Amino acid sequence: MKNADRILPEAQERKVGDTVWMAPKERYGEKASMRVAILEPERAMVLVPPGDFEKLASTGEAPGGSWALFLEPVDANTTRLVVRSRGPQKPGIGEKLFRTFAFDPAHFIMERGMMLGIKRRAERAGLTGLTPPASRTPP
Repeated sequence: MKNADRILPEAQERKVGDTVWMAPKERYGEKASMRVAILEPERAMVLVPPGDFEKLASTGEAPGGSWALFLEPVDANTTRLVVRSRGPQKPGIGEKLFRTFAFDPAHFIMERGMMLGIKRRAERAGLTGLTPPASRTPP
């Protein structure tokens, strides 16, 4: 997937239930997506696998894991982005091996790159006088 090199105003509106694509839909299908489970604008977004979205609504659990992004104000000019993920609750041995040797290292590299890209775009927007969502202090 091609990442944006700037903040896209049209991509700033999300709502609970929206699908967020992590890779091309044409290549990976639903496996390449997550759904917005919790959304507090300018504060937090929690994503879960598509199959867990309905389970979460009825049981409060997402057995397939989650990926959460939080904004924490530090001071009037600084906001910290905190990213947390949780894998499946009951992975089998194959899943554990895959996550340990393939998924986790690749995810670490991808997530670090994503966070550095967000930092660059937010700082660039701050220098040009724009106020990106990641730099505003939540109400």
